[in-house]
Amino acid sequence: MSKTWDLSDVPTVTSEDLALPMRMLIDAGRGLVLLKGLSDDDLRAITPAIWQHLDAARASAVLTRFRCLVDAFSARRLRQLFLDRGHALIDPAIRYAATARLNARWGFNLHRFASTLAQRDETAESRTEPRLPAAVLERLRARAAQQTIAIAPTVTIGYPALRNTDGTQPLAREFAL
Repeated sequence: MSKTWDLSDVPTVTSEDLALPMRMLIDAGRGLVLLKGLSDDDLRAITPAIWQHLDAARASAVLTRFRCLVDAFSARRLRQLFLDRGHALIDPAIRYAATARLNARWGFNLHRFASTLAQRDETAESRTEPRLPAAVLERLRARAAQQTIAIAPTVTIGYPALRNTDGTQPLAREFAL
């Protein structure tokens, strides 16, 4: 007995199942599928393996969601987000695509997809400390070890092309880190 499902609401899958076709394509040297799109050769490479690893209902849902995930990255906003963030965006995109509402005809809601990925990245950035080059950190640690007070690190950015009105001192601005 075959199980049917409505194409206007594709069943959710686990992120591990949805990551399976991406892993297969990366292993085959076709890891830029999110930028280049899904070719017929790519589909021929992953479809039999997906059907072999998963039961029929899950395999259909995984392949449908993966096709829509790749199609979503053809949108300008998601493509630019991928180019800005790199491969670190693949995991959050797969996790979102595994559980987000999906209409097989229209695909994912691209605005919600892009805003969710951008929000996840912003919250991850807000939890991490600012990164400084290792040499700068070592100098700051050495200075702090010599002094008894804590040093609040700042960065001074000079503008050598711009000068004060007397023409002697370049303008500079300090930014607290």
